[in-house]
Amino acid sequence: MYDLIVSNSNFLMIAKIFAFVVGTFIGSFLNVCICRIPYRKSILYPPSRCFLCLTPIKWYHNIPIVSYFILGGRCNSCHQSFSIRYVVIELMMGLISLSLFINTSDFYSYFVLIYFMGAAIVLSFIDIDHWLLPDRITIPSIFMGILFSIFIFSLPSGSYIDFKSSIAGAFIGFSVLFFLGFVASKILNKEALGGGDIKFMAMIGAFLGWKSFVPILLMAALQGTVFGIFQLIYYKLGNRVVLLNNNGIYSVFKDRSDAFNPTPHHIPFGPFLGLAAYEYIIFGNKLINVIFGLNF
Repeated sequence: MYDLIVSNSNFLMIAKIFAFVVGTFIGSFLNVCICRIPYRKSILYPPSRCFLCLTPIKWYHNIPIVSYFILGGRCNSCHQSFSIRYVVIELMMGLISLSLFINTSDFYSYFVLIYFMGAAIVLSFIDIDHWLLPDRITIPSIFMGILFSIFIFSLPSGSYIDFKSSIAGAFIGFSVLFFLGFVASKILNKEALGGGDIKFMAMIGAFLGWKSFVPILLMAALQGTVFGIFQLIYYKLGNRVVLLNNNGIYSVFKDRSDAFNPTPHHIPFGPFLGLAAYEYIIFGNKLINVIFGLNF
């Protein structure tokens, strides 16, 4: 079926459009997850509604991307403005879905990687908002990655993820980051790497295999460092709003006395792990080879 679609130019164009549209609807669902999961609310009920007046959003006002611009970015009932980030996430997931469809070689691999990237986006944006990578996403996704690997799926780079590779990836991702975080915390005398980042890396390893560990960690560290320097310069120039929305909202999950108040020196690591994972899926080791001159 997949070969039939890609071999016919008309079918292929329709399939690409369909992949993009499906991705935007997935992105719309991810917005719900990002908003509700940190507060331990159901992602299925109640249906989408305005966060201010609580009026349910009609289905024809809930079409990804399109409805936002038709409504002028506001609630149809109380005219409260909605964040443009909803559209950004829908568009982002649409483009990710399209890129995965173009680069994968079968529907099963496409489905697995769509699941992975959806979970990675939710984790990344929750980390931006709350400095938290929820266990209710990372831990089940680790097991899902291992489960998917039983039937073997492929990455666009041509490598195959089987059960052994997935188990090894999850183990290496967790144990190495746990060890590095433990050593760094002893040296710095404070927590250097959150437990959520460690479990996120284990999840990445479960889906992308043990060979992905070093490339993804290097790319995430490099991009996080560059962004951190840019953020610090931006702050030093007199801009008192930190570029990433570091709310430090921990009171939902912990005692207020345990709240974390990030400074311009802090950035959440989760988004850069997610970005590096996507880059690894699409480009394999090419970026690592170009930037670091390394081959894995």
